[in-house]
Amino acid sequence: LACGLPVVASPVAVQALGVRDGQEVIVADGPQATAEAILRLLDDEPLRRRMGEAGRVYVERHHDWNRITEQLVGIYRDEIARLL
Repeated sequence: LACGLPVVASPVAVQALGVRDGQEVIVADGPQATAEAILRLLDDEPLRRRMGEAGRVYVERHHDWNRITEQLVGIYRDEIARLL
């Protein structure tokens, strides 16, 4: 996703993410569905481009290092305050 490439992933691989099937990723359950999704992407350049861009935007919005660092610092502050 971060590389701006379309992603085909299993339901387990994306269960903790907020991605949408058919938007940022294609969720495929099992080898047959995975192969079909990959072939679909290979045959459809506009879909590849759109999904790659959407995946990159998702990463930028939800996994920015500055945002994650702020959240982590907040967790540390809350825990330190709780212990004092």
